[in-house]
Amino acid sequence: MVTDAKQTQLAKFARNTGKILPAALMALGFFSSPLRAESQSSGLETSIWTSGLSDYVSLEKAAVRALQQNPTGAYEHYLVAELSLRMFKQHPEDLRYLKQASDMSQQAIELAPTKEYGYLVAAQVLDLMGYRADATEMLSERPSFAQGWRTPFVRAIISSTYEGEKSSLSDFEKSLKAPGVSKEIVGSYIALNLESNYAGTELVQKLEIWNRKADATAMRISLAKALDESGEPNRAQAILADLNKKNPSEETRLAEATLLYAQLNRSKDAETLLLALAAQGQDQNIRMAAKSHLAKIRLQKGDTRTAASLFGESIEGTSDKLKWISFSHNAYRQQHKLIDFTALLTDLSLRLPGSSYLYALQGEVLSENLSQHEKAVESFEAAITLDPRRSEFYNGMGLAYYRMQKHEKALAVFNKAISLDPKDATARYNEACVLSLMGRKSEAVGSLEKAILLDGRLQSVALTDKDFESLRTNAEFQSLVQTKSNTKPKNSNAVLTIDQ
Repeated sequence: MVTDAKQTQLAKFARNTGKILPAALMALGFFSSPLRAESQSSGLETSIWTSGLSDYVSLEKAAVRALQQNPTGAYEHYLVAELSLRMFKQHPEDLRYLKQASDMSQQAIELAPTKEYGYLVAAQVLDLMGYRADATEMLSERPSFAQGWRTPFVRAIISSTYEGEKSSLSDFEKSLKAPGVSKEIVGSYIALNLESNYAGTELVQKLEIWNRKADATAMRISLAKALDESGEPNRAQAILADLNKKNPSEETRLAEATLLYAQLNRSKDAETLLLALAAQGQDQNIRMAAKSHLAKIRLQKGDTRTAASLFGESIEGTSDKLKWISFSHNAYRQQHKLIDFTALLTDLSLRLPGSSYLYALQGEVLSENLSQHEKAVESFEAAITLDPRRSEFYNGMGLAYYRMQKHEKALAVFNKAISLDPKDATARYNEACVLSLMGRKSEAVGSLEKAILLDGRLQSVALTDKDFESLRTNAEFQSLVQTKSNTKPKNSNAVLTIDQ
């Protein structure tokens, strides 16, 4: 993101010239500093494009070291720029990454104006700022600079957001046919594109076709995943085992181990792979993921103490805490051991002080699954103390009061949730339910109408909700739930209501 003033200046320049030139971008303050020349480091480039960025610090050190070794290298400037841009996409609130990407891409252009390096990042910056036409024009098939495999590749990434699968896959294919192409990089993004557009056997067929063209590790991992999801775990495991023989990586070993215990009932083989990853893995997040999978296996075998210890270490050590908290929640729920899960959450709240989400999740499990509503209220109170602005925390507390049939308290808490977020359709709906149970029929219909206006899906929920029994003969209620609603959700919250 950039300031409104700079956006206005850039838009005006684009309208006047029909394209964005590097000198103009520099004049607007998006780029600065003098520039230099070129060298190659394809392994680092692959990591920058395909890693999950959990190892950003080591990647940054490697990119800066390459730049220091060749300070006049346009390619090295491009590597730093692309890494900064990827970090900005993950952390759009931190404009330093965007500025660094802009600065470095401009320097790459100045150093090598006839090569593609700097233009690749500059186009992506323009696209992020909302100037897609200018980004596309910068990378169009014209002879202003020598275009290698990266130009159609980046053009495909930009077009996939707007023009769909066909346009982007056409450019991906051009990239694959260009000299010197990195099939690992391009194949990774083709796999992501296909996964977002297809599913089931159709996805398997598409991946098999493209795997013959790219034969990239990410493509084969994606194919293995699709085969597993389509009911062919043995074929999936064969692909992963072959990958681990020919081109072993921590990611493929983790994928194979997961498949072995989750689908093929080969938990002993899986444990062998996972123990090695947990002890010797180079990637911190992979090590922690291996520990979570080991914890799930131990939980399946009834060893709750070891499972809790491994889950605790994994969640504390990973950068993706919410993912593995959710994973552990599902693992305990599948084994019907949610009491043990609440104990894990208590331990995690000590390991990770200040996490409101942990207390809220504990409250949800205590109330919804274990019927320990008073304890649930205490957990939600702790969550609200840490983060009093979250309407969903109040909604969870209101549900606990509702289940205790303390309707006055439930109503007060739902009202608080609505005051924090007037567009919270779930809280508005639950308010309507409680009002109906309290016999305040007119108010209940009014609240329900507001909830349905916020999220039309609630109309069908209300149609069979037992909390509205007192309104079944009410003409306003019948009109409200029988009339076809075309209202789409106005917020991204899941529909979690009293009835559910």
